[in-house]
Amino acid sequence: MEINIETKVENGSVKDIFKRFNEKLFLKLAPPFPKFKLLRFDGCQIGDLVEIELSMPWGKEFWQSTIVDFKETETEIYFVDQGTILPSFLSQWNHLHRIKKSDEHHCVISDEITMNCKYTWQIPFIYPGTYFQMFYRKSVYQNLLKNNRLK
Repeated sequence: MEINIETKVENGSVKDIFKRFNEKLFLKLAPPFPKFKLLRFDGCQIGDLVEIELSMPWGKEFWQSTIVDFKETETEIYFVDQGTILPSFLSQWNHLHRIKKSDEHHCVISDEITMNCKYTWQIPFIYPGTYFQMFYRKSVYQNLLKNNRLK
């Protein structure tokens, strides 16, 4: 399964936006459900780890992702987090975070996800929830990552 969501942000600086991809932003991006506890956030560079504990209706689920790729140019920065330990309902997680210059005053942030469930019958339940969680990020990106000088 794939999910691709793009958000245009009023900020002409790819580097400024990337600087704000930190633990504080990660916590703001968290949707209302499921609740989670952040156990570890190293950053967005190759080898960094992010670990969370999800509170699901059936109990706690552990999730660990490792940053496996990173690239920076003048017009684009991207990094990839790959699930190394996944909740019981997922068998694969690959999330490309892309920040790309759109024009003089805007950048586009893309969340490009490839994921698979352990069982195909889970897809109709997991896909819509994951899509909503990524869509939820749009307003957070637009509000927290805009360049204040452009207001």
